[in-house]
Amino acid sequence: MPSRSRLYAATRKGFEVLMIGSLRGSLVDKDPEGEVVLEVAGVGYRISVNPGTLVVLPEIGADVFMHVHHHIREGDQQLYGFATLAERKCFESVIGAHGVGPALALAVLATLPPDELRQAVATNDVDALCLVPGVGKKTAQRMVLELKNLSLIHISEPTRRYAISYAVFCLKK
Repeated sequence: MPSRSRLYAATRKGFEVLMIGSLRGSLVDKDPEGEVVLEVAGVGYRISVNPGTLVVLPEIGADVFMHVHHHIREGDQQLYGFATLAERKCFESVIGAHGVGPALALAVLATLPPDELRQAVATNDVDALCLVPGVGKKTAQRMVLELKNLSLIHISEPTRRYAISYAVFCLKK
């Protein structure tokens, strides 16, 4: 076990040493409140998930692969699990916004899946973010501004191809 000073040094470098990016194992427990236990090599990992991820998980005892964000704060560590890599990346972008913690980020993704969140930010749709419990108009405006600055808006390749095809189609008319 590394000393506390080495642990601190590792976390100050951006979590390269301690980050857990994904887990594969047997689903041991599913709590309707949004926590699952995934057993990997005999160790049960408690992972917080949003309702969308909870719904797509198989029955208890099945093998599961989950993308994970390992959130480390002073005196606390928590794992957050996601069904897709896009969800995890959006979660990480959202918690990068000022004043947005993991609980609110999970609520955002529960209300707006990654593609809808990208669309809302790209079009300055503050009202869409106001649908998230705990997000008012001022918070939504700040989130839109900060998420644009954090480069959340990377149009996916299929969306880009569709946009280009549609533009070409319109120009041919």
